[in-house]
Amino acid sequence: MSDDKTINAWTTMGGNNSRAGRAACAFALSPKATGNRRAEGRIKASPVFSRDGVMFIADMTGLVRALPPEGKPLWEKRLDASVFATPAVGDSVLYTATTSGRIYALNAANGDEIWNVQIPSPDDPRILSDLLLLPQFSLVIASSWGKRFVALDVQKHNERFSWDAGTNPYSAASADADGAIYSLRAEWSNSGPNGTRLVRVDPQPGKETSLFFDEIKDKSTTIHSVAAAPVIDDERKTVWFITHSGRDSTLWSLSLETGKEQIRLAFPCQITAPPAILPDGGTAVADMQGVVHNIAPNGERRFRYNTGGDYLLSGPVCDADGNIFGGDVIGCLHAISPQGVGAIVFEAERGIEARPAFDPAGRLIVPATDGAIYSFSV
Repeated sequence: MSDDKTINAWTTMGGNNSRAGRAACAFALSPKATGNRRAEGRIKASPVFSRDGVMFIADMTGLVRALPPEGKPLWEKRLDASVFATPAVGDSVLYTATTSGRIYALNAANGDEIWNVQIPSPDDPRILSDLLLLPQFSLVIASSWGKRFVALDVQKHNERFSWDAGTNPYSAASADADGAIYSLRAEWSNSGPNGTRLVRVDPQPGKETSLFFDEIKDKSTTIHSVAAAPVIDDERKTVWFITHSGRDSTLWSLSLETGKEQIRLAFPCQITAPPAILPDGGTAVADMQGVVHNIAPNGERRFRYNTGGDYLLSGPVCDADGNIFGGDVIGCLHAISPQGVGAIVFEAERGIEARPAFDPAGRLIVPATDGAIYSFSV
């Protein structure tokens, strides 16, 4: 086990823009939660952190709080509507979005509002997809159910470009180490073809390139949606993503260098949470039957761990040794070894639906739907 207890700040859902969900150090989970903090309402968004360890948590009442590692909140800010999407934090600004379709830029030090922008939407304005921040291009990216991804200039807070988010957009965009953006969209029309498309968007001109299309040939299949964000393995130049067909789903791996399909694995249920990238390049996948799967880099199914929950909404995370951590909808936190041995290590009072996160000190932070925020130290 590594002696390095310090990891980089998780500034977005899944850690960084890759959404990979892996800590840089190994982690021995204590069965006792410490430093129990609270939000005001139900938490659907993952916590994010500044580099000095301040945690930002947003809840379904629309309250955003800045919580230092110890002590009282630094500040709190009431927004105009519920927060479902995970915020993103830069060096000095926190970006968050509400179900009214509005994106806010808040001073990370004191919570003062810098600007807010309403995302145009012809019908449903809700922003449900986790935010993506590209500081090197001064862009913050979100999609509403108005079926468009919108890239806002963080300085001028105007739209720099946008692209199609598809039917029922819920999946967040991700980005690789160079800032190239990846997103999934469900394409559905009476004329077809129908299916799910993976695209790459250049952040400079905003030009879209189609990388992959999973066609659904059965026209009787109900309108489907994409839910889990693509996950980038920057080390191996690979993108992992999930498509749905009716009640079934498929896990795909695509080479970003050749564009060729590497892995295709079918599941008899939907998967709505992003996978985690394991240290050896495999993935951990949580499905809607309450099972966590460990998939090898070559696509071999190494093991399946049944949590006992009816379904899993919270994406898994892992550490540098390949231990997997995840919560279920009845409030149980599970720790699963690389060999597939798992156990319930903690029971929250309510369900765990947001993806856990690691803070800069290496603590595992787990929010629950009763507003409690549990911290587990090494």
